[in-house]
Amino acid sequence: MGLPFPYQHVGARFLAERRYGALFDEMGVGKSCEAILAADLIKAASVLVVAPNIALINWTREIAEWSPGSTASILRNDAISPARFMVVNYDLFSVPGRFIYQMRDARFDLMILDEVQAIKNHGAKRTQNILSSRGMARQAQRVWALSGTPCPNHPGELYALLVAMFPDPLRLADGAIMSYISFINRYCVVEDRPAPLPPKIIGARNMNSLREQLRPFALRRTLAEVLPELPPLRFSTVTLDPGDVLARIEADHPEIEIVRKLLVAAMEIKESEDDRNGVLANILLNEDSELPLATIRRLYGEAKAGLVAEWLTEELAFGGLDKVVVFFHHRQVATVLHSMLQGFGCALIHGDIPPTLRQAAIDNFQRAVACRVLLIQLDIGHRAITLTAAAHVVFAEASWTPTVNVQAARRCARLGQTRAVLARFMTLAGSLDEIIMRVVARKTAILAQLFPDFEETTDAADTH
Repeated sequence: MGLPFPYQHVGARFLAERRYGALFDEMGVGKSCEAILAADLIKAASVLVVAPNIALINWTREIAEWSPGSTASILRNDAISPARFMVVNYDLFSVPGRFIYQMRDARFDLMILDEVQAIKNHGAKRTQNILSSRGMARQAQRVWALSGTPCPNHPGELYALLVAMFPDPLRLADGAIMSYISFINRYCVVEDRPAPLPPKIIGARNMNSLREQLRPFALRRTLAEVLPELPPLRFSTVTLDPGDVLARIEADHPEIEIVRKLLVAAMEIKESEDDRNGVLANILLNEDSELPLATIRRLYGEAKAGLVAEWLTEELAFGGLDKVVVFFHHRQVATVLHSMLQGFGCALIHGDIPPTLRQAAIDNFQRAVACRVLLIQLDIGHRAITLTAAAHVVFAEASWTPTVNVQAARRCARLGQTRAVLARFMTLAGSLDEIIMRVVARKTAILAQLFPDFEETTDAADTH
C-alpha cells in the first residue's frame, strides 16, 4: 500500500470534522483516498458509497488499498450487504422498487456521493430519492460529496445539493430558503425565451460570493496547489467491470486455461507479495514463452476497448479531464476508441499514418483546444515526441516491457509540462488482464522512480 500525501490527510480531516462536507478537488488530486481515510477517522461502521456504474469496481479496489481489512461489496440488486462499505450505482435510485424502500429503512453512519454532479438535476427522480426531505441522504448520520466538476454547465446545478446539505448560502433574511428560480437569477446569466420555453442559462455571475459562502462546507484544491507534494509522474490502475465478456472469451478460447493454471500456481507460493509477483512476472512477461500470450493480449485489449471508451467519455464530459493521451497496441482497439470518442475531437496515429500526418496530428493536439484526445499506437508513440498539452495518460493497452510504458508516459511528463502527470493502466476485474497489468504497473512505477531521467537518455541515443 502506498502512503497518502500530506494534503490528502488535510482533506480527510476536513471531511471528518463535518457532518455535511464536500471535496471539490481537481481531478487527479485523489478524493476517494481522502474520503476513505476520513471514514476511518470517524470509525464509520456502515458506509454507503453512491457512484457512477463505471466507478463501482474501482471503489472496491480503492477501499482495499486505503482501508486494509475493511469489507466492501457492490450492491447490484435489492439485497443490502453486511459489508462495511456498500457501493451502489446512482441508477438504482432512478426507478421505484424494493431497493428504494429498503434504502429508506436503512441507516448508515456515512453516505459518500461520488461524482455528485450525477444528481445535478434537482427535478430528476434519482436526485429526489437521494437529496429530497425524504431522500436517502437525510437518513445517514453524515454525508460527504465528491466531485472535481460539481456544476459542469452552470451554478444552478448546485441547487439540489445546497438545499439538502449546505442551505446557508440559500437562506434569505427571514430564514426561508431561496427558490430555484431565485438562485438562478442570482448566480446565473439568463436569457429569456418566448413562453412556454423556460429561460436559457448562458453563463454565471457572482461566483466569488458563492465560493465564499461555500468555504465552510467545501474544500477545493487544484493540482497546481498541491504540486510540490506530487511527483512529476504517477502511475495507478483503473479496474473496469467486464460484464459477460470474460465468460465469452474463455468459452471461445479454452487455451487461456493453460495460463490460468500457471497463474494459480504462482499465487499459491507461500512467500511475500513481491515473490509471488516476481514468479508471476516471469511467467507472463517471458518473451520466449510458447504460450498463446499474444492472442490473449489481443482478446483482452478488444474486450476492454468499449469499456475504456465509456470511462473516458464520462471523465471528458463530467470529470474535469481536459486532454488525454491514450496508448493502444492493436488496431481494432483503436478503431473502437476512435469511433466512440469522436465527439471530443479525437485524433489517431498508428503505423500506417505517414510521418508528416502524424506530426500534424500531434501539433493539432498540442495547440487546439477542441482536440482533446490523442490515440497513439504504443510502438510508435513511446519515444522522441512531446505531448505536454496533456497531464493525463491512459493505457488502454500497455506494453509488457515496463521501460516502454515509462517512456510513453514521459511523452507528457517532460520539459514544458507544468502539471503533475497521472498515467493509468486500464484493467478488467477478475481477469488475467488485471493480474498482468498490476504486475506491469508496479514494475513501471518502480522503474520510473529509479531512473527519473531514463527517457531523455534513450531519446538522445535514438537520434544518432
